[in-house]
Amino acid sequence: MAARSADAAKRTRNQVIMKNDSPKPQKTKIERAGKAAVRESESRYRRLFESAPDGILIVDAETGTIVDANPRFLAMLGYPLDEIAGKEIWRIHADAQSARRAFAGLLEKGFVRHNHLPLKKRGGQLAQVECVGIVYRDGKRKFAQCGFRDIDEQVRAIEALAERERRFRSMIENSYDAIALLNAAGNVVYASPAGVRITGFSMEERIGRSGFELVHPLDLENCRREFARLVQTPFESASLQYRTRHKNGAWIWVEVAATNLLDEPAVEAIVVNYRDITERRQAEAALAEAQKLQNLILESVGEGIHGLDSEGRIVFENEASLEMFGWEAKEMLGQNAHALTHHHRADGGVYPAEECPIHLTLRDGETRRVADEAFFRKDGSSFPVEYTCSAMKDDGTVTGVVVSFRDITERRRIEDEIREEKIFSDAIINSLPGTFYLFDEQGRFLRWNENFETVSGYSAEEIKRVGPLDFFEGQDKELIRQRIGQAFGESEAEVEAEFVSRDGSRTPYYFSGKRVELNGMTCLIGVGVDLTARRRAEQALIKSEKAYRDLFNNASDAILIFEPRDEIILQANATACRLYGFEYDEMIGKSLKSLTRNVDRGAAYINFFLRGEASSIFESAHFKKDGEEIAVLVNSSLIEYEGRQAVLALVRDVTDRKRAEEALKKSEARLSEAQRIAHLGNWEWNIPSNVVWWSDENYRIFGLRPGELELTLEGFLKTVHPEDRAMVADAVNRALQDGVSWSVHHRIILPDGGQRFIQERAVVEFDKNGRPARMAGTTLDVTDRKRAEENIQKQLGRLKALHEVDTAITGSFDTRTSLTVLLRRATTELGADAASVLLLSPNLNLLEFAAGYGFRTRAIEQSSLRADEGHAGRAVMQRSLVRIADLEERRQLFPRASLLADEKFVCYFGVPLISKGTVKGVLEIFHRSPLNPDPDWLDFLQTLADQAAIAVENAQLFSNLQQSNFELQHAYDATIEGWSRALDLRDKETEGHTQRVTNMAIRLGRKFGLSNEELRYVRWGGLLHDIGKMGVPDAILLKKEALTPEEMTRMKRHPAFAYEMLSPIRYLKNALDIPYCHHEKWDGTGYPRGLKGEQIPIPARIFAVVDVYDALTSDRPYRDKWEREEAISYIREQAGSRFDPDIVEMFLRMIEDDLAYGSPG
Repeated sequence: MAARSADAAKRTRNQVIMKNDSPKPQKTKIERAGKAAVRESESRYRRLFESAPDGILIVDAETGTIVDANPRFLAMLGYPLDEIAGKEIWRIHADAQSARRAFAGLLEKGFVRHNHLPLKKRGGQLAQVECVGIVYRDGKRKFAQCGFRDIDEQVRAIEALAERERRFRSMIENSYDAIALLNAAGNVVYASPAGVRITGFSMEERIGRSGFELVHPLDLENCRREFARLVQTPFESASLQYRTRHKNGAWIWVEVAATNLLDEPAVEAIVVNYRDITERRQAEAALAEAQKLQNLILESVGEGIHGLDSEGRIVFENEASLEMFGWEAKEMLGQNAHALTHHHRADGGVYPAEECPIHLTLRDGETRRVADEAFFRKDGSSFPVEYTCSAMKDDGTVTGVVVSFRDITERRRIEDEIREEKIFSDAIINSLPGTFYLFDEQGRFLRWNENFETVSGYSAEEIKRVGPLDFFEGQDKELIRQRIGQAFGESEAEVEAEFVSRDGSRTPYYFSGKRVELNGMTCLIGVGVDLTARRRAEQALIKSEKAYRDLFNNASDAILIFEPRDEIILQANATACRLYGFEYDEMIGKSLKSLTRNVDRGAAYINFFLRGEASSIFESAHFKKDGEEIAVLVNSSLIEYEGRQAVLALVRDVTDRKRAEEALKKSEARLSEAQRIAHLGNWEWNIPSNVVWWSDENYRIFGLRPGELELTLEGFLKTVHPEDRAMVADAVNRALQDGVSWSVHHRIILPDGGQRFIQERAVVEFDKNGRPARMAGTTLDVTDRKRAEENIQKQLGRLKALHEVDTAITGSFDTRTSLTVLLRRATTELGADAASVLLLSPNLNLLEFAAGYGFRTRAIEQSSLRADEGHAGRAVMQRSLVRIADLEERRQLFPRASLLADEKFVCYFGVPLISKGTVKGVLEIFHRSPLNPDPDWLDFLQTLADQAAIAVENAQLFSNLQQSNFELQHAYDATIEGWSRALDLRDKETEGHTQRVTNMAIRLGRKFGLSNEELRYVRWGGLLHDIGKMGVPDAILLKKEALTPEEMTRMKRHPAFAYEMLSPIRYLKNALDIPYCHHEKWDGTGYPRGLKGEQIPIPARIFAVVDVYDALTSDRPYRDKWEREEAISYIREQAGSRFDPDIVEMFLRMIEDDLAYGSPG
């Protein structure tokens, strides 16, 4: 049965194929030639049918039965021809009902396309195919021709690509940093969602806009300059920070890393990664401002302030503190504060640290205030201080202490002088005859003399608790009350009354009192005289007055009483007259201003003193009668003198003391200069004798004991490092010649071969003849500081290296570029001779060379190891660092020993590159001498390995994405070329027409500056330019006679058919210009839409010219080809009507070039 069906199918197929081979009357030569061409075409069709790469089915349109199938279709589904011939086509479809409806639609429309069609294989599996079906007539019978392409691999590739695209897009869209793509003009072509969070602008608002329109005006020029530089150099990277405007109008700071990938086919853009750093910039500015404010506060206060860490080491000192101690900051920082400044008590006894209040605060965090202790200066002297120590805490833990202190030397001096003055005034009061008293308006006794205690019988403490009225009784008490009121009201009063003592005895007294202002209080000062024996009292008073006068006149200090306004002298003792050189009569009535050097300052002091705003003790400069200037110390008090307010001034000549103080200041200045120069060790060089003296500290710095070195200039220079010796000698010689002080940093060689860094400072002294006589200097050991600086520079270098590597990784997906940057910085920062990266191939299980740096030969590039072979393999298998101190000793475990023999490597380090738990390869470090790295070196090596793993992971992801894009592009091209070949065969045009016109259109489009992307769509559109003719029946398409108007209308619909067929295909939307518009004319008379001029897309205008030219210069079944000159003349005539004149001009120029230099094809 199957055999009969197969025979029937074969007979039907032969009938269809050989239908036009029946003999006919021979009429003309042209007809015979036409028939021969038809036979040749049918033979060619059979050959193509049998060898076509796509499956083809011929189906009877009326019954739906399969008439024929080519070998490719049979192999695709696994059927033999005789098994499916004669069967309905829907029986091989996965869904028979859907297949019936689809076949009916094909018969109705004449054309149908299915992008994904499931067919049943012979074994029952499903095959995904792409199907294009057309209906044609052969004689009286209608057939359907269906083309099938196996797209199983394509579907899987597309699904895999879609999944990779989804992961890649998810990575971009969920990244904290934003990503934008700019074209060469700086316009945004893509913006990731993170950009919305940073700038507030949506992707739609930014796409197509200039990337510079939101940049701050002050940053715009720099951004444009960097962008212009970046565009000029492919794969160049740049990074910068600038301000950009947020959608809400605020300015924000962003950090940008950009890479030029315009020449990367898969990207063709400037890739910009950026992040919002506004808060970081604000925090940095706030920190700087806070530090500035803190420094201003520390330096503006008059008190000394220093801070200690938790171990009691000094971490900061303000200027006031440094001035008090006499140290420089660099000498104090890092030192133990107690050992440096607080090691002894004020009495000279040793001060244990555990008893020090500052250290107690470090232990318990309690604030302490200390009123009287001593701190010690650099020169060993001490000064009294009062200080407060407060703990610095972090989450309750004491991290240090701040000590604020003040020098109370001056305050002590003033207190001592006040104490002396009190003793002096008490002596005067107690020497007065009778009783002396001073009380305020509330009746509280403020001062009295010892005689008052004796007469009253009360002790001092008891007198404080009683008032003036308590010493009187009866009428005397009332009388005393009145006189006290009179004295306070009228300035003075006097009275006689009986004074009652504690024992009840009564003594008649005469009391006189005056109102005085004392320290801002209104008081009554007075004396009482015993009237029991007036005469005796008077005599006693006279004696007392004489004694007072004698005391007044013979006092060692000058005493002046003057009125405060004009400072007229009212009274002066003999000492004052001797001090100033005047006679008594000359002194009285003279203004003290005439004896004062700075009159305004003295007057201002008196005004402040009268208001109680100035101390009673005041230093001034006065003149003697002979004009000599003297320094005086004035102790002033307000008194009542002869019924008016006056100033009592005790004037002491302190000229000698001031001179001594000046001498002391000069001495301190010289000492301060010595302290400025002296840093730790010091030395002197007697230049004429060439003898050098060293302090003990100098010997310690140089690692020597006294007597171990010849102390001459030559002996000293022998200790200087050979590379620094000339520099030091030159500094000494310049100082001797120019007489300037010098300071130089250099190295010295210790007896054990070690080195130290020191700083030498010195000054030169010259004799009276101008010859250098003596040089004195200091030696400061700065080894620790120098090494700390070197370590900081090393850390900074490594941070810069990591930043450069990070920039290379984020700015480029090229593995070699990223790894080369990493290896170059690795050798530099690690001090290694060479470095390489071997990448692990999972499929081959091999470690293969990927990048290298620092090798003398290219032998390393031949590296290829099993994943478990050699030191590198051990690093992979152990997933940890492998360190080989001597490669020669482990030669048997180093398979590349012979390969790298010329490199002379001694040691080796291998670190696995691990990303997301997967080993990607090995970072190798080679050195030609032994290496003993510290933990920091090894940590940095691991960091570099982590960076390399990231670079490899990024590059592999990018490479996989590129490969998927390439495979998909290749699949698109193959599909379109297959359609093109099928169209050429059906239309029976000259073979190769579609390929020729397509290539010619691409060449012409390139001359008009079309981009590679646009030229790709020109190619696809050219290959499919007549695909719409699949919707035109063969009777019309292959008709040799002139078409009827109805047939011409049907023929002119083929561009619209093309649009309907291709527009649903997403990746072909941009290729529709040529299939849809290549029959439009420049003057608007074309079809299908009657477009005119530049309304016609430029690819269609280009293709219209080359299509007509190739058709005219090619043989066709219905006419012979035109000569080239005829075709060129026709094209030129049609410029401006049928064709775009500019395109015609460029096309004709291209044709002339082809004639002159030979066709490019």
